[in-house]
Amino acid sequence: MHRCVPTHNEVLDLRLGGGFPHPSYIVVEGDNGSGKTALIQQIIYGALSENLSSLVIITERTTREFLSDAAEIRLDLSRYFIKGSLRVYTANLRGLRWGRLTNSKILDILSSFFEERSTDYDLIAVDSLTHLIHGVWLGKVLNFFKNLRLLVRRGNTLILTLHPRVLPEDMRAKVVGVSDVYISLSNIDFGGKNYKALNLIKMKGFNAGADSSIIFDIDPAIGIKIVPLKATKV
Repeated sequence: MHRCVPTHNEVLDLRLGGGFPHPSYIVVEGDNGSGKTALIQQIIYGALSENLSSLVIITERTTREFLSDAAEIRLDLSRYFIKGSLRVYTANLRGLRWGRLTNSKILDILSSFFEERSTDYDLIAVDSLTHLIHGVWLGKVLNFFKNLRLLVRRGNTLILTLHPRVLPEDMRAKVVGVSDVYISLSNIDFGGKNYKALNLIKMKGFNAGADSSIIFDIDPAIGIKIVPLKATKV
């Protein structure tokens, strides 16, 4: 049975129709600086606030940087990390060279790890998959995405982030198809000021009242700040 888990950002939850479904398969796509990490940190903060244990695997930051970045936008993930309800592991290892063989092996390790440890956590996030799937045989990448649906059937919420254009368009369409929630983030300009646009491509069978387009900014004083603007195209 699905439940709606709020992000604990009041305005964002209002625009999303209450929050995100749990369990669900969430994919967040966006360029550098478009707010991918901030958004999933907000989702994770909401899950932890609702007593859902969380595991995060990061590939572009250290654990300290991930927690520090969250603190800078008023999300105190460190206390959950200290309590043990949040675990953060990094694949951003010094001297590691991303390549086809390395990435393929890491995907295998991740699949096995998720299979063995999924019952230990309610939410599992990978930020981001871009480095891990670069150069890997596309059939294997698609199987990786498909196999993770098993975790959702067992009751996990799964969040994956990736950069746009990293997947061929036909494969991207298939990934959209297997996901429950697919979000595309982008950087946009309004009146000479830069904002971030959230395009809700898919929210399967849940939160029918969610806005399909949300414009936001990241304010260090308050975190994710929803901006009352409308975009005809994002």
